[in-house]
Amino acid sequence: MRTDGGLRRRAGRLIDAGRTWPFTLSFTAAVTIIGVLSGTAWRDRHADLKAAIGTDLDVLLRLRLYRFVVSPFYQSNPGVGWSMVLMLLLFVGALEYATGTRRAAATFFVADFAGSAGGIVLLAVLGEIGWGYAHHAARTPDCGSSIGMFGCAAAVGALLPGRWRWLALGPLYGFLLPSFLWFSFATWAQHLINVSAAAGLAALAWRRGAVRMPPLVEPGRRVV
Repeated sequence: MRTDGGLRRRAGRLIDAGRTWPFTLSFTAAVTIIGVLSGTAWRDRHADLKAAIGTDLDVLLRLRLYRFVVSPFYQSNPGVGWSMVLMLLLFVGALEYATGTRRAAATFFVADFAGSAGGIVLLAVLGEIGWGYAHHAARTPDCGSSIGMFGCAAAVGALLPGRWRWLALGPLYGFLLPSFLWFSFATWAQHLINVSAAAGLAALAWRRGAVRMPPLVEPGRRVV
């Protein structure tokens, strides 16, 4: 009887998790499964795949907007990092807990599009004024979910009340601002554009609806 009761409780927790985080769990599972099946989970030499589903200036000019929806499911170099899977669960899951599934999914893909397209446009402009790296980077297909993931992290920070907002956004920007030292300029620009867009979206639009905060942030309150 105890075993049956334990199994029922575990099944109940799994059902509750599926109801609370359907987008986070399904997206993270899709990224992981695609990474394993495509081989990108353990190798980073998949130029043909990135050429087929990645985003670049040509994709943007030809308005192949479906690429901006597909490309986050495939990770860029160096393949699917398992740290990325954990960060997807953490940051996308935190936003889905706070705002619900539709707003979390919208934030992820809007932030990804803003960061990807905005970065491509910036690189194209810099390339036109003579920077060879930017000219090449704007025309190099890329993919990955880090842009949308960081966007969700920024949206969560923007939704937090009072000092918690700056305690969340401060370290995020503190990590991203100097990240050109270890990321490429293209990645650096895309990340900064997308987190700013996601934070603005959350502050201007999502705060108008019900937002659920954890007890640590606002003891005794779940909705602000």
